[in-house]
Amino acid sequence: MKLVVQVRLLPTPEQAAALEATLHACNEAASWVSEVA
Repeated sequence: MKLVVQVRLLPTPEQAAALEATLHACNEAASWVSEVA
């Protein structure tokens, strides 16, 4: 069974900046793993 949930985030400006930095770091790590693999 597959369950899909749609969520809307309403972060404060500080939370939005932290979320963007986290996503950027995850993307950089995934790109590195892709190159190594």
